[in-house]
Amino acid sequence: ELLDWIGVLLKSGITMEELKQEVPFLGVLIKKEKDFEIALDKIKFLT
Repeated sequence: ELLDWIGVLLKSGITMEELKQEVPFLGVLIKKEKDFEIALDKIKFLT
């Protein structure tokens, strides 16, 4: 999944500054719904 996510980032033209602000296309990186929920909770905790 990591390579797929990197490919999507490259094709979309996301900048490093945008990556510092948010994690775009998280659904490409994380396939299981439970893992997605955990990741969102961690992101909310960091902000």
